[in-house]
Amino acid sequence: MNAFKRKSLYLAVVAGLGSVGMAGTASAVNVNTNGTGQVLIYPYYTVRGATDTYVSVINTTNSAKAVKVRFTEGKNSREVLDFNLYLSPNDMWTGAVVNTTNAAKLVTTDNSCTYPVIPKPAGQEFVNYAYSGTTTPGFTNTGADGESISLDRSREGYFEIIEMGVITNATIAAAVTHTSAGVPANCALVQTATMVMDVSGGANALGASTGGLAGTASLMNVAAGTDFGFDPVALSDFSVLNNWYPAGSISPDMRNASPTSRVFKGGSVITTNWTGTTGALDRCSKCRCKCSYSCIDAR
Repeated sequence: MNAFKRKSLYLAVVAGLGSVGMAGTASAVNVNTNGTGQVLIYPYYTVRGATDTYVSVINTTNSAKAVKVRFTEGKNSREVLDFNLYLSPNDMWTGAVVNTTNAAKLVTTDNSCTYPVIPKPAGQEFVNYAYSGTTTPGFTNTGADGESISLDRSREGYFEIIEMGVITNATIAAAVTHTSAGVPANCALVQTATMVMDVSGGANALGASTGGLAGTASLMNVAAGTDFGFDPVALSDFSVLNNWYPAGSISPDMRNASPTSRVFKGGSVITTNWTGTTGALDRCSKCRCKCSYSCIDAR
């Protein structure tokens, strides 16, 4: 547990803003105390000690949505699995992270459309591409990071679900929507490497994110008879835009947030315009927990 660190980015968005009482204002990211939003941050998963982690995400709206699901290992916040999930209106997707001989994997019996396809019942093994080998040009979080390249790192970490937008193309929305048989009409339509949701309003149009995602997670050890359930941190008004990226991309991430924050503190409203998220995070990393906000990414 002591080796587990989260990126200072999560602190800047969640602890640095949420702990002082984020106000729910338009076009300003805020922690939604009702538990729904455009982004869900699940603070922990583990398969250590015979524990499995169960996860769910619910689309509480009447619109079909494209969302990014990303699992991140806990040693140095490197991605170990990501995929695009297409949620039917009022849909719920469920899965579980379980232990394997070498690492961890995601298993699911859910019928909601994903790309890449998660094999059933075998599941999808977590990978170490983001922290082994050489740096991949154009990606900031790939390559050897000075830590072990063992897949064991994938056995605990945290994960996030980010809405990329509302599917406004009627054909695609119908394809990912569950029929009376309980399965989507045509997952094959979105399960190709060439699938692109056109953010400019073209044929495969994707509208702006509207929120309404909710979720739960549970750390369950059957042999020990324990079950620790928790809710993710829900961020509303994360972005006024759509944030479409293909499966395999490290985007979208927290840098896609609205550049304006508004908070209530001591009866006053504090408005901050962020000109560059990365710079703020660099300052957090350098301050080693001596900034006005707490750093949890310090060594």
